[in-house]
Amino acid sequence: MLFATGQTEYGAISPVDTHSSAGQLRLSTPSGPVAATVFSVGGDTNTELTNSGILTSGSEPFVLQPGTVYTLDFFVEVNGGCGGGTYFNLPTVSYIVMPAS
Repeated sequence: MLFATGQTEYGAISPVDTHSSAGQLRLSTPSGPVAATVFSVGGDTNTELTNSGILTSGSEPFVLQPGTVYTLDFFVEVNGGCGGGTYFNLPTVSYIVMPAS
């Protein structure tokens, strides 16, 4: 199983309205997505956005398969009036692989 954490600071250049950020950690193979965490919602401009948890497929923890190549990414999105300039400072992702049993 895989426990992962992602963190970044969200900001907007010349925001024209309120907005919010959201993040999710996603695990995929060359064939496509296989597991993810639940989305977490961040705040408005210049706020930290974090997401962490055990990656699941459906409602079950995803069990990594030996010999399979995986890609872990931290997906972030912004909803609202951002004035055309959005940025994420110092994004980091860390993880711990745990035995399934």
